Amino acid sequence: MPQGSTDAENPAAFKHAYSPAKVQAMSALLQKRLPAFQAEVFSASITPTLTDLEMKARVDLIARALRDAIPLPYPEAIAALVSVLGPPGAIAGKDAWGPDDPSGEGLTGFAVWPVTHFVSLFGRDHHADSMAALESLTRRFTAEFALRPFLEAEPERTLAVLRTWATSPDQHLRRAASESTRPRLPWGIRLRGFVADPTPVLALIEPLRTDPEEYVRRSVANNLNDIGKDHPQVLVEVAERWWAEGHPATRRLVKHALRSLVKAGHPGALGVLGFSVPARVQLAGLQVAHPRLVLGETQVVTGRLQSQSPGDQRLVVDYRLHLVGAKGRPRTKVFKGTLATLSAGAVLDLRFALPIRKITTRRYYSGLHAVEVLVCGAACGRVEFELTVP
Repeated sequence: MPQGSTDAENPAAFKHAYSPAKVQAMSALLQKRLPAFQAEVFSASITPTLTDLEMKARVDLIARALRDAIPLPYPEAIAALVSVLGPPGAIAGKDAWGPDDPSGEGLTGFAVWPVTHFVSLFGRDHHADSMAALESLTRRFTAEFALRPFLEAEPERTLAVLRTWATSPDQHLRRAASESTRPRLPWGIRLRGFVADPTPVLALIEPLRTDPEEYVRRSVANNLNDIGKDHPQVLVEVAERWWAEGHPATRRLVKHALRSLVKAGHPGALGVLGFSVPARVQLAGLQVAHPRLVLGETQVVTGRLQSQSPGDQRLVVDYRLHLVGAKGRPRTKVFKGTLATLSAGAVLDLRFALPIRKITTRRYYSGLHAVEVLVCGAACGRVEFELTVP
């Protein structure tokens, strides 16, 4: 999405999963199926502010409005909400959880997220009831965010539940066991205990490395990637062991788990994947096509990389952009380049096209920028250019 635009201009923004019309459909279903549900109370809590809020704030608003509109003790309230869920997703394969909108079959898709948030807000003193509810909810939609407050408050008790989920025939429960325990899950609260000591997480996800579903293995890889941000050597040791097993699916998992360490040039991670560390190469003729560039144009970097090794080398070539930051503070961004195997004395011609354009996740400022060539994580050369931002 271009800089300067807003979610209000983007009909595909996630917050529209909780548009007034969709929330009203949710209310109508609950009114029809739950005698205790007070639709007027729900509407009064929702209507004044819903459209002013972004997605997560809308989820929170709906969850709190549900609590106001179902005046029952928590165990009865969550049991009532679980009773109106739609059918669960397929226990295997890549089938979706279900349709995104409430239907006569019950709450499905994004309509389930406020219910999982309801559990995290109001169910912390009712562990058994909440875990049972989340087991049903996560089969209809993702519930890893709701599990995290329980993992933070009662890690051993909650891990005991997740160990049973990790052996379930249902792929959604197995994935939730891994995804909920990621120490640094985006959008989720940080699990400080697991950031400090990931040992319990590693024990939980170890059997899932050979899970039959890519959906589950992908979560395991992301969990390991999180762990590697605080314990890189732990990740490398796990990766070495799993890689040595030789299973193709597990090796794909390991490659994905090591992506951040590989991008950072960690020699242990590169070594696991069979890259030559340190690389024996010489870089010549490094240059940019545009010594002066205007925002919106594309910079092109070229050069020649020659092997200095008597044998074959397996290389990964990346590019690190050095940017001028706000108030002059420097920033960097690494871009993936290419993989190559060079024989003795062989030459690899490099060419990297880098669009320098407005995007929502990166802001550019006028000044001296540079591109560095990284070979197996080590900087081999640097070239500068002047960027003008009108």
